[in-house]
Order: sequence, then structure tokens, then C-alpha cells
Amino acid sequence: MQTLSTLHPALRRFLGASALCCLIDAGALEALLGFGMQQLQVARLLSLSLATAVLLAAGMRYVLEKDGEIKTAKGQPIPFSVLAVAGAVLNYTIFLRLLPLMPVPIDLSGRVFAIFIGAALSAGCNFALLHSLLPQKGKKGQRRESLLRPRTVIRVVIWVLFIMLAFASSSVVSQLHDINAFPNIKMPLDPAGPDAWLRLTQVRNWLSGESFFDHTVRQTNAPFGGISTHWTRPMDALVALYYSFTPSTLAINIRLMLAATWLPASLSLVTVALLGLGAGRHFRHVQALGCGAILLLVSVYKYTAPGDVDHHGLLTVLWCGVLALLLSPRLAAVGALGMGALLGIMVWVSPESLILAAAVYALLGIESLFKPEKATVLFLTACGAAVVATAGLLAEMPTNEFFTRQTYDSLSIVQGTLLWLTAAGAWVLALVLRFNIPFGARFFVATVTGGGVLLVQSLLYPKFFIGPLVDADPFIFTGFLPRILEARPLFQSEPALILRVLMMPATAAFLMGQCLSKRDIRPDKRRFLLLLSVLLAVTALLSTYQLRWGYYMQPVAIIAIAALLPGMATAARGDTGKWLKDVPRYMRTYLSLGCLLLAVSLLARASGQPIEKNFCSLQLRYAVQSQQLPSLLGDKSHVLYAPQDRGGEIQFFTPYRIIASNYHREGAGLRALDGIEKAKTQTEAKPLLAARKVDAMLFCPDAYPEDSWLYKLGDTPPPRWLAPVTGLRFLDMQGPKPLLLKVKQ
Repeated sequence: MQTLSTLHPALRRFLGASALCCLIDAGALEALLGFGMQQLQVARLLSLSLATAVLLAAGMRYVLEKDGEIKTAKGQPIPFSVLAVAGAVLNYTIFLRLLPLMPVPIDLSGRVFAIFIGAALSAGCNFALLHSLLPQKGKKGQRRESLLRPRTVIRVVIWVLFIMLAFASSSVVSQLHDINAFPNIKMPLDPAGPDAWLRLTQVRNWLSGESFFDHTVRQTNAPFGGISTHWTRPMDALVALYYSFTPSTLAINIRLMLAATWLPASLSLVTVALLGLGAGRHFRHVQALGCGAILLLVSVYKYTAPGDVDHHGLLTVLWCGVLALLLSPRLAAVGALGMGALLGIMVWVSPESLILAAAVYALLGIESLFKPEKATVLFLTACGAAVVATAGLLAEMPTNEFFTRQTYDSLSIVQGTLLWLTAAGAWVLALVLRFNIPFGARFFVATVTGGGVLLVQSLLYPKFFIGPLVDADPFIFTGFLPRILEARPLFQSEPALILRVLMMPATAAFLMGQCLSKRDIRPDKRRFLLLLSVLLAVTALLSTYQLRWGYYMQPVAIIAIAALLPGMATAARGDTGKWLKDVPRYMRTYLSLGCLLLAVSLLARASGQPIEKNFCSLQLRYAVQSQQLPSLLGDKSHVLYAPQDRGGEIQFFTPYRIIASNYHREGAGLRALDGIEKAKTQTEAKPLLAARKVDAMLFCPDAYPEDSWLYKLGDTPPPRWLAPVTGLRFLDMQGPKPLLLKVKQ
């Protein structure tokens, strides 16, 4: 890997001069605006001209060589002035393209962001060009390969295309446009699920002055005093970080929505980088990066969509990082600690990650039985996870509650104890395996150590092994989880969804089976494939149990496909080779991938599952997000009945309280909602609404069973104790509309 010390001296000087000019550019722009210049575009043109002049002067005295010019490897001079001017034009063009995407007025942070992006991309292009032309020396004195070779060009093109898709896709641009026009939106803002909006509401409460340790949901009357979420702060901290980069002159809700738009796009870029790194650990094909990016874009799990700041996207990124380190052929001490730290953050975000941590520990432990020196990696990984999880505990709760608060669906001393017990067991195993003992003795020690860890944990916290929802209301298991799509078993879903979920793991399993059947495969590659096979099997079983585990299964499958498909496609022989002989080698991977995706798409369409679009629910979301309810119902803190999957948006966009929404600690509230929705007559529903002190109702009648009183309200006049509220504006589309009713006290 090339470092700054091995670069051509002119390149090092060019980087320094470019950084200096970026600072001059930003400072001159702020000075011009401070002196009263109103036109931002004109001020930037002047500041950039000054910075370019400085770069040219630096090029004449600092960047160029002794003879006054930079020469290529063939001795030809490089026109530095042309590079500087071309870079300035590109820089200014990028600046102009970024301005419409930013909220107005554009403050200091927005201007600095636009300047930095333009400067980084233009300097990067000039750097790549200079690097490809100047003579570079490798470790053994040979000239390094040019950055303009096909392999490098393909990498650059893949990254540019994916960045454009991530940051400039129609969904991102549309979301930013609607946020800038808020509340005059044309369509409801994404996502449609309630969890992301609840998270933004909780972050808003925190940024508005509430205690960092306070996770209370304020805008709910269940159970008449508020409940607390089981979510921890890592994702909240990321949202707050992106929030800090938004213009301070905007309202807090708009700033949070902007942060929620940019954050998932950033996470998607990190995910692609980690997937490419994991796939290229042993099978170093340039197409692995592009293959991984395409597979991530077409994945059925869209946890990096604009606005989706639920913690699932962050968990996916962390899991990809764990995979990239785990698949490394020679994991050093720092890498082992880093992998443990990532696992610790995953447990901090959600205790469900303990299952994945257990799978990683088991794989490292089994490897230690055959290679005792690997036991140190297991010990360091376990220590890293325990230390980070303990730090998370200190961040999540006051020190006086550190040992006393015991929760199973959120990080507490329960999970911290298990991680430290595991670290202690790994230390014992590493200590014993230092001695040259037979394999049977090693297996016995590992079994006793693992059993001891589980035994001590069961004695300290016996409820731990019952599950994270051990303290939940029984209604959660009977009336809530069966309704949640991601909590259902895989094979209870529609055939089209099952096919899309299984497409990648089935393809990965086939490719890995083909590779493992070869006798001449190298030991390090065999280890790579075996680790992926076990992890794919574990995550596939979890996904079969509950569909939501698929966002751990998909990265494993993507890494396997991205690692193996390029090699198999480019080295095709026999009948397959005859079909592909006229296809360029670099295109065979994408042709094969395109055929696979096309086949799955056709099979999904042939399954006959109709696409259901609930236009009434879309109208309801529009009514809430366009800020119509406060003007119709008043600003006081009403209790509003609404469907549970719309609760998060009502909490974020209105001052009203709800009965319950989709979080499993609200068993009593969800039970009340269920009773109201299943009531067949007004007489049954009225006391339930009164018990919950409901002041108004917003719902879609067609969303309920035909024998429900709510469904009948769509065709019959409401009772005297319900008063229709008129004046709601709706989207210009056909279909049923939601009802807004006031409950007379």
C-alpha cells in the first residue's frame, strides 16, 4: 500500500498547496460576505479566483521541480496552469450543483460543506491524473501501475456511479426539495414506518434540553404517564451529529429531517466499502466492488433509504465491518480488538446482536482448537466487545443505576456481565491452549469453559435465556408481533417476497458449493468460504424464524457473490464459455448478475401476488405531515386516536398525544387500540375511547374488517357524540379518504 512518503515529491507538494488554497478560498468567501456582498455565487467566484491564483503562484515556486516544470515518466512537461484552471472550473461547477440541494438560507456550515466537496473532488481528479503521469516507485523499485489502468478506472467509475445514486438519486433530491418547501409538501415524506419518526421525536426532546438518560416517550397517554423506549443512543448521536451540520436558522424539525435524509446515504457508502473489502480479502477481482454495490441497491432490505434513521441500517454497517475483519487471513491484535469493538457497539445498539457475537465467538473458538495460536484473537475480540459495551452502559444510565437496572430488551448490566464472562472464558482457553495438549483435551477445555460461562450467567440472571421480551405484556406476543411483517416467519410471507429474500443466499450457497468442491483451493480461501458458509447458515435459520434477521443474512450473501461470481464468470469454460466468448471479460460479471436479477423479477411477477397500494393511508399521512391538524383541532394537547403504524408521524409533526404506536413496551396501549378497532358497535367502542381520554379520531375506514364499527363509519353518519371535522386537504388522487372526527365530552 502506497504512503505519502513513497509519493512523487511534486505530488506531496501539490496536496499541501491544494489544502492551503481551500482554506484561502473559504476564508475569502466569508470575508466577502461579511463585507456585505449579497450574491453568494459571485462571492464564491471571486474567492475561488484568488485561491486559484495562489495555487498557480505556489505551482511556480513550490510544486514544480528545479527546472520549472513537472515532467512525466517519459520526460514530457505537464502544463500545471491548465490543471489548476481545470480544477477550479470543476470545483465551481460542483459548488453550483450543490447549492439547490441545500436548505435556504445557506449558513456557514452549508457553505463550508459545498466548498470542501468541490475542492476535494477537483483536487482528487488532478491528483489522480498527476499520479498516473509521474514516475512512482514501489517497494522493490519498480514503477507503480498507473491510475489510468482499466482496473483502477473501473473502481473509480463504480464509486462515482454509486455516490451519484446514493446522494443524487431521485428519492434523495425529492425528499430534500419537499423538506425545503415544508409544510407545502406534494407527497408524504419517507419513511412510511413509525419507528424513524419516533426516533426523530426522541432526538428532538434530547436536543431541546431533556436529560441524555431520559428515554421517556412524551406524547403518549399509555399508560397515562408515558413509557420509555428500549432504544439506546448510538443512532441518536449520529442523527445529532448530522443535525449539527444543518443551517442553524432553520426550525428544529426541518433540521432533523435534513439530517435524516443525508445520514442513510452516508451509511450506504460505508456499507459498500466494507462489502467490497470483505469480498476482496482473498478473491481480488475489480468487479467485486461493483457487484456488491449493485446487490446492495437491489436488496429487499432498504434500511438506508432517505429518512430511515431506524437502527437497522447502523447495525448492517457494523455487521459488514465485523465480516470484513473476520474474513481477514491474518488478523492482528488491533484488528481483533476492532472487531470486538464493533460487536460491542452492536450489542449496545440492540441486545439481539448477542446471537451474532456468539456465532463469531464460536467460529473463532473452533478455529482455535485446530490452531491454538488463534485463541489470542478470540480473547482480544471478547475483550474489545466487553470494554465497548461497558462504556455504552456508562453512557446510557446514571452510575447509581449501573448495577441495579436490569433490562433484557436494552443494554444493561445483564448483557455486560455476559460479555465479561465470555472474555474471562476466552482468557482461560487461550491460557490452556498455550500448552501442547491433544485435540481431545482442547475440545474438553473449550466445552467446559463455554458451559461454565453459560452456567454462571444463568445463575446470575435466569430470565436472560427466556428472551429479550421476557418482561413484555403477553398481548405483545398474541396481538402485536403477528401483525408486524418483519417479526413473521419467512415462509408465512407472500411467495414473491420469499423469492426475493432467498435469491441472494441461494445464489451464494451455490457459488460457495462450487468452489468448495474443488480440490486445489488454497487453505486461506477455503477458510474464507467455510466461515461464510457457517454464517450464511446461521443467519438463514434466524431469517426463517423472523424475517427481520435478513438484514444480517444479506451482507453475508452479498460478500460471497461479489467474491466468487467475477472469477467464475471471467474464467468460464465449456458450453458457458462458448456463449460468453464474445463478451468482454469485465462485462461478464454484470451480464451474469443482470440475468439472475431478471430471472428473479420474472418469477416474482409470475407468482401472481397483486401490488396493494393503500391510497387512503397515503392521504392520512399527507394530512398529518402538511400541518393541517393543529389548525382544525387546536393547539392544545389532545389525545388523538390513529392507527398504530401512524403514531410516530403524529408525535413528530403535531403536538398531540396518541394511545400507542409500534413499540413493544406499550402492551396496555396496544391492547386498548386493539379493543377499539375490533369493536363491532359504537356502544362497545365509546367506553374504550373514554377510558383513554380520546379527544379526536383520524383513521381510514377501509383499513378495518367489514364488521368493525370503524369500517361502518365510512358509509353511515357518525353517532351524536362524534362530530365530523371538515376542511382537510388531500392529494389529487382517486380512492377513499380518511375521516377526522371530534369526540364530544
